[in-house]
Amino acid sequence: MKASRQRLFILTLLFIVTAINYMDRANLAVAGSNIQNDFSLTPTQLGLLFSMFTWAYAASQIPVGYVLDRIGSRILYGGAIILWSIFTFMMGFASHHLFATATASFAMLLACRALIGVAEAPSFPSNTKIIATWFPDHERARATAIYSSAQYIGLALLTPALAFIVANYGWEMSFYLSGGAGILFGIYWLMYYRDPQHSTAVNQAELDYIKAGGGYGSENQSSVSAKISWQNIKFFLSKKTIWGLFITQFACSSTLYFFLTWFIVYLEKGL
Repeated sequence: MKASRQRLFILTLLFIVTAINYMDRANLAVAGSNIQNDFSLTPTQLGLLFSMFTWAYAASQIPVGYVLDRIGSRILYGGAIILWSIFTFMMGFASHHLFATATASFAMLLACRALIGVAEAPSFPSNTKIIATWFPDHERARATAIYSSAQYIGLALLTPALAFIVANYGWEMSFYLSGGAGILFGIYWLMYYRDPQHSTAVNQAELDYIKAGGGYGSENQSSVSAKISWQNIKFFLSKKTIWGLFITQFACSSTLYFFLTWFIVYLEKGL
């Protein structure tokens, strides 16, 4: 029997959700100057608005990993997509007359941005878990590279679209559309994503192929969780390779988030 290729459909879903994820991270930068002008925000206030996402996102990583290991990717990821998209959608209401002052609108934006950070925290832990479940060892690096490329391909394609929307229909519309797209995709995820053993689109040949390569059903995917002690953590942190990865990721993320936040505002002010 020829193996089905449902894992490629799953990879396509991961690519799309990663593109949506980064669109929702970048849309504030595209609308930043307009928001700053509408609410008379200082550069410090705009910087706080930009950074609110990253503080909440970083603080949520470890708790989210704990929850992910216990309830799985389908429910947690689907719920997270819908939640961060709802909060993105709600940012468009910051200029609504219900918020009588610029201070109230700014507080609304801060709260939504922090909640988006919390809700987006499961994204990459879930992606990693899904790849490890669906793909054999020798396909994982390629699969990870493909969905990770959505960060940049998505930004390249969607940022100009967001800029067009902001310029022609107002900054609020950019949040309504990006949030609405995410809500629809989150619902689709909950309806159609399943782990390999529960997917009706996977035949036994593909399951055997995944298992033989260390994916779902192999010893590498044991359902028994190992307890982590402080001794394990100390051993982990004693490795120079780990610190090298920390520093590299810090440098890459710092550069990336400059372009995701201040760079567009800088170009607008400078030009």
